[in-house]
Amino acid sequence: MDIEAMKRFHKLALAAAIMSSSAQSFAMETLNDDFLSDMTGQSGVSIDLKARVLIDEVVYTDTAAGPAPLPTNIIENGSGISIDLSTRVLIDEAVYTDTAHVALDALGNPVLKDGGQIAFGAIRFGGANVGDKTPGASNTFLDDIKIDIDVNESGDLEILIGTQDFIGFLQGTSEVDFGLTLGDSASGVAGLQLRSADGTVNTNLIGDMSISGVLGPVAIIVSNDGAGDTSGFINAAGFFAIDDGSIDVPILGVGISNLRIYQDANKGALGAAGVAQGGMAYFDVVVDTVDTAYSLANPSDIAGTATHFAVSDALLLDINSFNVDMDLDLSIGNSVATGNLSNLVSSSFGHVHMENLDISGTSLTIYGH
Repeated sequence: MDIEAMKRFHKLALAAAIMSSSAQSFAMETLNDDFLSDMTGQSGVSIDLKARVLIDEVVYTDTAAGPAPLPTNIIENGSGISIDLSTRVLIDEAVYTDTAHVALDALGNPVLKDGGQIAFGAIRFGGANVGDKTPGASNTFLDDIKIDIDVNESGDLEILIGTQDFIGFLQGTSEVDFGLTLGDSASGVAGLQLRSADGTVNTNLIGDMSISGVLGPVAIIVSNDGAGDTSGFINAAGFFAIDDGSIDVPILGVGISNLRIYQDANKGALGAAGVAQGGMAYFDVVVDTVDTAYSLANPSDIAGTATHFAVSDALLLDINSFNVDMDLDLSIGNSVATGNLSNLVSSSFGHVHMENLDISGTSLTIYGH
């Protein structure tokens, strides 16, 4: 036997010895009940883990252009993110509490006062019938909404809110209806209350409020304004209409009903979209930040000195375009009559129509003090 053959033989012999040993070692044996009972609860997997994940940056790159800004209403083909949305928001109560602040007493001396509260009750937002609490009521959800999200080549975030049938959306054959209600007087809940610092109800500003309407195409653009990587603005533009609205203001004894907001000049531009006598109104607003300042004077200081405050990054709302037509019925007081003419008595103050109510160019700055 040559050397190579002997090597192969030795390997085979070694393998056979290992196999023989393994077979004897792992021969099947009958397991008794005592052994099995000792194994109870021993199955499963246990993992002890200690980890840390560090990622410097994750970048998502959009591959093509997305929705063009309104009012062009042109959609360019390309990738992006699309979201189909159906939602309803119900809030029993939302309370804003003013923080403690410095005020002036009758003599002009500064004193520290506790802050009061503003409470919003029974907030419901959804479909046009969101205020209908009947079990199984239809059209209480804000639905049939499609949201397209893209990032353009300049790094601006573009969001287009429409429907899945966008062509029908533009033509007025497919629409998004919405509803917002505030307050539930039948259950003793006011829509808007002013409260003292201890939460005691003070004044009911709004009893009930209800608004329903339709939403047209809306484009939202988040863009950098060139003043640094933490500086930018949000531009929202789109179409809407209020088909029916009502509001009760107990503190003034005033009621508004049959409220409609639209723009007759836009009739046909986007279809009726549920508005019987007029087209949808157009809005264009910009939300940004701005630096401002104010002074707080003490009347008891005959020298006329004042404390000056500089405010940075205050919230700025610029209304570039908002021109609407409006109709409403107004009532003042609550007339209760008896006698033969009682059916002729009404609290109605009459009907009000406003043509081209325009607040374009309005600027609003909001900050704490």
